[in-house]
Amino acid sequence: MTAPSTLSLQWHKSMASIPREEWNRLSTPLQNPLLSWDWLHLLETSGAVRTRTGWTPSHVTLWRERRLVAAAPLYLRHNSWGDYIFDQVWAEVAERIGLGYYPKLVGACPFSPVPGYRFLLDPAENEQHLTTRILRSIHTMAVKRGISGCHFHFVDPEWKPLLEHCDYLAWVQPGFLWHNDAFKSFEDFLSRFHRNQRRNIRRELRKPAELGIETRIVPADQAPEQFFTRMYAMYRKTARQFGRWGCHFLTPQFFLELSQNKELCRNLLFTAGFERHGSGKPIALSLLIRKGNTLLGRYWGCLKDYDALHFNLCYYLPIQWAIDHGIAFFDPGMGGEHKSRRGFCAVANHSLHRFFPRPLMALFRQHIEAINRHQREGIATLNATAPYVFANSQRQWPVEEKN
Repeated sequence: MTAPSTLSLQWHKSMASIPREEWNRLSTPLQNPLLSWDWLHLLETSGAVRTRTGWTPSHVTLWRERRLVAAAPLYLRHNSWGDYIFDQVWAEVAERIGLGYYPKLVGACPFSPVPGYRFLLDPAENEQHLTTRILRSIHTMAVKRGISGCHFHFVDPEWKPLLEHCDYLAWVQPGFLWHNDAFKSFEDFLSRFHRNQRRNIRRELRKPAELGIETRIVPADQAPEQFFTRMYAMYRKTARQFGRWGCHFLTPQFFLELSQNKELCRNLLFTAGFERHGSGKPIALSLLIRKGNTLLGRYWGCLKDYDALHFNLCYYLPIQWAIDHGIAFFDPGMGGEHKSRRGFCAVANHSLHRFFPRPLMALFRQHIEAINRHQREGIATLNATAPYVFANSQRQWPVEEKN
């Protein structure tokens, strides 16, 4: 029997130094466009991900001779803007006990609080062995460079136990998820609501037409380039409404190059609003991503405020499309307790953390279970008070999960 060849590990300052075909051979089976070479490379070439914006690429690859067997998209961070993991309180704790919090190393899909992050691994290899090898190298590099910790955001639930086995601690991150309970139609979905809320939603559904606005879904690979340029303008307007918390990182170049990438566009959808007697250009847009059997709401904006248009383009129209196309789940994006009044179940996503200074890790370990308990209680309360009859499987997953 021939002994397996040795593994060699490399660090990369950009996706450009990693062969596209090799990376996508590992990422394609995950059906997660946000972990594809094309998406990550586009973030870098468009100027969204770079040291100046606080996201320095520090990717890891693991090779067996010339074959890529593992890869980890990683970023060195000197702040927490765009993480969607609000860890500033831990930065304050570190400062109070005389420790530095930045730089930190983050594994994430940048600017996207979407569950599913994980290392990309060759299925013919031992998952635990490859994961442990990369984590050991991260630890060694972090100690040498004074990096305070390593953090994996919105991880794949199936990958979470392996990280916990490697002494990473889970932090519950509340989110929302719509579940397609074999609905035959949108009316079937509406039947799950309590009567008063069902009436409210019907009123919201009528509102765009009453305002002279037509809504429709346009697959990105059939959309004209102007959709992408207008999407940037609307994305920028939405981000600026929230000031520094708006996470305005994407650039005009990102959307322009996205419009030219047929591979990525196959997994993208626009929901669009048009004035009935207008110029034919969209006055409101939402961009969604298809990730396997899940639809992800990502970016939204409109030229001016229209009553209930956000609910139609960001919730109701995507739900209709998901029902029509047999999509199992729809993640509408972070925040907004109003989502629980529109058919979305509050759920527990997770980030995984390990601090390398022992005093900081000890404090995190001491308090994280109480923090998670509080988060789970909030999730349970939202679901218990929602005007909607959730499927039993929705109420049980993943709210009852314990660390």
